[in-house]
Amino acid sequence: MDGPELAFADEDPDTAFDAFVRERGPALYRAAWALALDRADAEDLTQEALARTYRHWRRIRRADTDPFAYARRILVNLRVDRWRRRTRESATLREYASGPRPAEVASGVEDRAELAGLLERLTLPQRRVVVLRYVLDLPVAVVARELRMSESNVKTTCSRALAVMRADRTPSDLEDS
Repeated sequence: MDGPELAFADEDPDTAFDAFVRERGPALYRAAWALALDRADAEDLTQEALARTYRHWRRIRRADTDPFAYARRILVNLRVDRWRRRTRESATLREYASGPRPAEVASGVEDRAELAGLLERLTLPQRRVVVLRYVLDLPVAVVARELRMSESNVKTTCSRALAVMRADRTPSDLEDS
């Protein structure tokens, strides 16, 4: 969904925003989690991105702007701002994922823990590109526009990030996936 979300254009602003949050909120949270690698930070980032999007909701609708692209941009910028304030990131997800868990959700938690471990090895610029490109499944041109990079820089960053992620996997891991 690159283009404007015209489905929200004819509704009352609050109703339209509620529909937007229901429809696009989960994808925004997944991106926040992949950027932050921490559930609480992801929830905070998502909530702040949605609050800032709501603050400008009428202007976004009048300008015929894609609200999801607007919220994604806020999310990425918030994460970068938080990263800049910290001297280093914490890896609390591994501690959380290693505790006891019900059998029915164990594989999902293990998959998230593995993904977190792989994303953790990336630099923040690499992680931002990988999250937008592969977690949110955005085209290269959209990623380049949102991160204010050239398309070739996005492709190079993706290639290098994927090489780092592949290098950390064993041959048996690759056969299983």
